[in-house]
Amino acid sequence: MQNRQLSILFLLLWLVSFVGLKSSFAQKLPKDLVRAIKNGDTSSIRNWIREDKRRISLLVTKQGEDEPPIWLAVDYGKPNVVKLLLELGSSPHSMVKGIPLLIRAAEKNDLETVIHLMEAGADPNVRDSDGLTAVHWAVIKRSFPMLVKLYESGASLLIKDKKGRLPSDYLKADHPAPFREFINTRSLIQMKAENWPKEYDGPYVYFDESGLELISMHPFHSLFRLERRKLVSNSFPLIINYEGLKWPLVIQAQYEQDSSTLPMPQQMFAVGDIHGNVDDLIRLLQAAGVVDSLLRWSFGEGYLVFLGDFTDRGDKVTELLWLVLYLRHQALLHGGNVLAVLGNHDMMSILGDHRYLHPKYQRLCEYFGLDYWALFDKDSELGRYLRSLPVMLKIGDNLFVHAGISEAFLRMRPGINTVNSAFYQFNTTFPPRLTPFMDFMLRENGPLWFRGMIPEYDFRQQGSQQLVDSAAAWFGVNRIIIGHSEMPQISPVFNGKIIPVNVPFNREGIIPQGLMWKDGVLYVVDIHGTIKRLM
Repeated sequence: MQNRQLSILFLLLWLVSFVGLKSSFAQKLPKDLVRAIKNGDTSSIRNWIREDKRRISLLVTKQGEDEPPIWLAVDYGKPNVVKLLLELGSSPHSMVKGIPLLIRAAEKNDLETVIHLMEAGADPNVRDSDGLTAVHWAVIKRSFPMLVKLYESGASLLIKDKKGRLPSDYLKADHPAPFREFINTRSLIQMKAENWPKEYDGPYVYFDESGLELISMHPFHSLFRLERRKLVSNSFPLIINYEGLKWPLVIQAQYEQDSSTLPMPQQMFAVGDIHGNVDDLIRLLQAAGVVDSLLRWSFGEGYLVFLGDFTDRGDKVTELLWLVLYLRHQALLHGGNVLAVLGNHDMMSILGDHRYLHPKYQRLCEYFGLDYWALFDKDSELGRYLRSLPVMLKIGDNLFVHAGISEAFLRMRPGINTVNSAFYQFNTTFPPRLTPFMDFMLRENGPLWFRGMIPEYDFRQQGSQQLVDSAAAWFGVNRIIIGHSEMPQISPVFNGKIIPVNVPFNREGIIPQGLMWKDGVLYVVDIHGTIKRLM
């Protein structure tokens, strides 16, 4: 009997203390404010703050050992209030009685609040007193969208709770097959990824009905995370300073294919296949006086021309493309231009042929379940630029084409505009339509692949002086500038009518070079600033 009375006494004392704590907290927050939080009434909360700015401190500070306002918002399932409080300065790391905010939101299956908390800096791998993570709760609550979002945000699928159970151990037989496959597959990937180099990639910018979304991939502890950021703008070009890049992002409203025929400028500089080697490209452009030490355009009304193959092989393809777009924007402001023709590797990236993709991109795409070609699809900024590039470009008496002109190609009597229009239609129409003409263009005798314009470079595709003369005459030029086939130095062939400029950027013992036109004279400029007249 005495033990029973003691038990009842302890229970009464606990109830009194609990009510006391709640009433103490209620005294700190006005009832109308608590009501506004409960109802998700952010307008009333803003008005309450507007009456006295000092009230913000009451909203964003933790109330001793009691529930802070943001906890009430999470507990009531009001993500709009959570977002407001985070914007005002509430901590996403708040914890009540051993339960972190993120865990509470996941336990309540509140995906929107989970996203707000992680965007504000909440650790996706935080654990409660039982060792459970938000991933455990996503499995328990069968929330596949939450599981995917947590994974993208850097959450581990390999953390065990205090009972030694992984998130996968909470799978039931009736969990949907995609749910089970995602956890089992991505768990194996994360095991591998713990030993991968901690690389990053991005940003990529996508267009949709709601505006722009910027995504990037970063190391996160021993794993990786995919960050998403919404951008809203009706004014283009949109210029954004992006952390990690020395030059701004320049985003255009649209890309239309440049004119296929342009007059000769007073000065022009042509560069071969870069393949993601942005650092050496910068050094070469600075040596040639195209940009200064701060990457500002220094070439006046001159043209900078790329012979294609921005993608594959190297590990800074994304940075390279953003640099090209930035220089293009600067050049146009000064009356100059940055031009490029499409290369075979650029086309391979568009088509999903990733045989030469750098392992960095292979790893990150595998981790996040991405197809690399999708990073260059019709809705992405970088994809829209690549898909707009011409294949043939005539500037003055010079024809620029990535690989070359084969005899079979020449027999078709192609016009430059015809070729460029065919590629533009193919690359910007979905699904693309493979006509017999485009089927030929994409094969070994097409302008992206043919190697016969360098003597004895490839015994399977041998050109001749007659072919070169015929091609130059057909297109009305004195010389054809090509990339694609690697050369140790820039040196004309076929009586000076062919100038190959693909001096590789990534070969030991070879010094990268570019071809300069200045006042009608041609020069070779190397990465060290050595300038020699082209003989």
